[in-house]
Amino acid sequence: MSRYKVSWLKAYKSTGECIIYADTIDEAHMEMDAIIDAQEGPIQYDPGNNYVEVMEKLPESLTPKNYQTAIDIQSACNLTAVLSTFHRLMPLIKQELIEEGRGCTDNINEHPICRMFAEQIAHLSGGGHCSGANYHLAYIHCEKKAQG
Repeated sequence: MSRYKVSWLKAYKSTGECIIYADTIDEAHMEMDAIIDAQEGPIQYDPGNNYVEVMEKLPESLTPKNYQTAIDIQSACNLTAVLSTFHRLMPLIKQELIEEGRGCTDNINEHPICRMFAEQIAHLSGGGHCSGANYHLAYIHCEKKAQG
């Protein structure tokens, strides 16, 4: 299922009549606008004037399956497939962190899925293993997230 950013307006109306004293039609209009702006009282919902605009399609969000993929990729032997999968997941990682208010580059780079992919990319490209505490923490985080 896709996600979309949507802008909306729920329309309400209040009606009435009154006498406005003014020198011109424009002044009467401006005076009535001021009165309407300050209007309190019964309001009637007007469903015929609702406004909805689909602004943009948002990227999917990360799922437990994505975290499981980061774990599974640790036994991959095809660098092209690893990079392709990583490329597909990066917008989801970025979107998740932005929605959490943590969308800066450092947080994206240090996301557990990124750490897991970086480890395998380094291994497959001859850069050796990065291993260590950070890798272990990323692996544990991905395991927990993969379980839902």
